Amino acid sequence: MAASPCLIHRAPLPARPPTTVHIEAAHKKGGGSTKNGRDSNSQRRGIKVYGGQPVKAGGIIVRQLGSQFQAGPGVKVGKDFTLFATSEGIVIYRKTKYLRSISVVPKTEYQIPEGQLRKKDSRRNRHRALFTSRREQTA
Repeated sequence: MAASPCLIHRAPLPARPPTTVHIEAAHKKGGGSTKNGRDSNSQRRGIKVYGGQPVKAGGIIVRQLGSQFQAGPGVKVGKDFTLFATSEGIVIYRKTKYLRSISVVPKTEYQIPEGQLRKKDSRRNRHRALFTSRREQTA
């Protein structure tokens, strides 16, 4: 078989100009991924009103996880075990052998425990005796 005349007499292709390859560096740093960066909000649990302190009706006394403290008279438990006062009064903490309870008593019924009474001859009272109050000065 004879070769086709057009393939034999074909003119050579013109030479291409040399091509330059440009390699560009990144102009922004590659941002890799991280597995950190998450945190939950704090729960702010704990005792909010201590024994002997006044509380208003509806005031939160303790935020707790589970029932560490039991609700006594004048106190109710929320759905997240938060103890809150149902009436205005003074907070009292009681501890028995097996449980700790919190109650709220009206201010008229509250009595200061023996260990918390101020002594008449305490250093504070002796120091106060050295000075006269403004009520005594104007009277």
